[in-house]
Amino acid sequence: MIVHPSSEDGAIFYAYVRFDEDKDVFVPRRLHFSVQYWGEHEMVATVAREMGEKFGHSRLAAVEWWYETKDGADYRNITMQPPAPVHDSYYPWLGEPVASYFARYLKDGASVLFIMGEPGTGKTSLLRHFIYQNQLKAVITYEEKLLNTDEMFVNFLSMGDDAVMVIEDAESLVNAREVGGGTTLMTRFLNVSDGLVHLANRKIIFTTNQNDFRGVDPALIRPGRCFGAIKARALTYEEACIAARDAGLPKPQETGRSIVLADLFNPPQSQSVERIGIGVGR
Repeated sequence: MIVHPSSEDGAIFYAYVRFDEDKDVFVPRRLHFSVQYWGEHEMVATVAREMGEKFGHSRLAAVEWWYETKDGADYRNITMQPPAPVHDSYYPWLGEPVASYFARYLKDGASVLFIMGEPGTGKTSLLRHFIYQNQLKAVITYEEKLLNTDEMFVNFLSMGDDAVMVIEDAESLVNAREVGGGTTLMTRFLNVSDGLVHLANRKIIFTTNQNDFRGVDPALIRPGRCFGAIKARALTYEEACIAARDAGLPKPQETGRSIVLADLFNPPQSQSVERIGIGVGR
């Protein structure tokens, strides 16, 4: 859209309206759009203020997914849909309410957070909740090759909004440099988290299915750079009963054993894979 006075040819400013990545503006649920303005400062500020008063301001949680193509690195922005609600009882090992823990993390000057624990203990659901509730942009990749280039890191640092980089299955990426960790990659992590190009509204979260981060480069976990290390664990039977109550689920049937969060929501099926496959191909 180009705006200009009726008596002049020159434009006052340009405005670009963008809906989300699916580009289907007729779907009823698409209530969000973004507007970018270019033009003289005071004029743009006036229009932006009036637009904000009329339509309000909001920010969508999104994932910026980086991947490799034949032409090099590329990414796609994916708007997050509302995740299932979480309750503090799902994460008793956090030691405090979920909201207050992550509020402290976002406010703190330290950038790095480690989340460790066996599969099914709720690491991913906790991350999804954190990103969505705080309307963050999460940068992710599952291609280690992209972590060894500058493009994704530079883009991460240059984002306008609060953002978090999520590095999953990170145990092999954060090893101490003296024991064979990738020097160049570690230097990138150190600079982004608390180096020359450090920005307060950039966070980095490392996750692993192991129970510890032994061998992590000491520079990455020093005070001022590392906020903390969460150790996710299975729930005791008593904790699982409270979590099930809050989730509106029946109590776990098996007493006296620990239960991971995933099994609470998806109880193991009594029918085995072998039994399901009986008769197939005969």
